[in-house]
Amino acid sequence: MTDYDRDPEAIAWARAKVQREVDKLRGWERTAAERGNAEQSMQWRKMANLLQMRFLGTGNCVIAAFDERLPEYKAIRDRAVKA
Repeated sequence: MTDYDRDPEAIAWARAKVQREVDKLRGWERTAAERGNAEQSMQWRKMANLLQMRFLGTGNCVIAAFDERLPEYKAIRDRAVKA
């Protein structure tokens, strides 16, 4: 890991930059849909979803080139259902 990987400000900056790109792609998706171009709209949606999934995530675990925050093992263990 580089120092940037541990720097909260660098991670926040990178996440914000990716979010701006996702927002731009979502806008292009809407524009294409409004113009009746379903195929192009779907392509913009796929690209936005890929960026969202790969670099921003949706939960506690984000794995990306600049950001890897894995949940604590204890938290996972505590949430586990005992058999």
